[in-house]
Amino acid sequence: MNEYDGEELGVRFRLSPPFHIQSRKFIARSAELQQCFACWGIDGETKIMIDDLPPLNFRLEGPPGVGKNEIVYELARQLDRPLYVIQGHEELTPEDLALVLVPDAEESASGAMRFSYNASPLVTALRKGALFFFDEINRVPERTLAPLASVLDERRRIYSALVARDIAPPDELKRGSFRFCCAMNPEGAARGALPEYIDERTLPVIRIDYLPVEDLIAVLENKLVPPKELLDAFRKWYEEEAKTQLSTRQATTLVQYAMAVSRQKKASSLDTIRTASAQVGVKRKGDEAAEDPDEEQSDLEESAQ
Repeated sequence: MNEYDGEELGVRFRLSPPFHIQSRKFIARSAELQQCFACWGIDGETKIMIDDLPPLNFRLEGPPGVGKNEIVYELARQLDRPLYVIQGHEELTPEDLALVLVPDAEESASGAMRFSYNASPLVTALRKGALFFFDEINRVPERTLAPLASVLDERRRIYSALVARDIAPPDELKRGSFRFCCAMNPEGAARGALPEYIDERTLPVIRIDYLPVEDLIAVLENKLVPPKELLDAFRKWYEEEAKTQLSTRQATTLVQYAMAVSRQKKASSLDTIRTASAQVGVKRKGDEAAEDPDEEQSDLEESAQ
């Protein structure tokens, strides 16, 4: 069911629906979770907001697949509050953060095409005093991030050029309960540093690294419930043969694929894990010695010239 807002601003817009969060058990990352609660001025035990300090707009940083998003989802679960999410990408525009004009199917039922304003998840979170998460924030063009500055300081408002108005929380209660956080992978292609004025407004940085093997095993056991012998084989392979650390996403894909393969052909659990690791692109120790023969031949030809 559509929900509308903004009449007191002189512009009516449709609010975004909250992000759907699956109900699941949260494993590990308790220290990082408590840091997030502290940044938002929320008591980690009672989940009560502490009013003596303004909340901080913390930033989660780490490689892909290590569980940054899941931490934010768990915050929303424990607080039992709606979460609104924007996924950053290179084509995002400033108006995508505020209001956009879209065809209105309900209003066009009479036959004439009509349009209405849709509020972004950010505007919706501001108006409702809810939780907001900006994922992959450093994939966004700098010009798109410019309107975000006024959201991240004491102004708590965003300007919409489409309607030439500032949009802010409707009252002090909503203003005080709004919470912002973001996440980024600072390395990799198509990613850059945040502009300084956004960087300084999204502190502190909470680093999310690869899980230690015991926590990784616990996550896999809870999420996939693999046979014990397959999980033991994964542990042995990871500790003795894996060339690099695995993200939670990589490990989950590997073990899930190994479970599927083990149902179709008979092989030892360790061999199944080895096969699965090769097919999902995870390198083992010693793989660097088995380079592509074409590349080796090219290297030989270059050295002979």
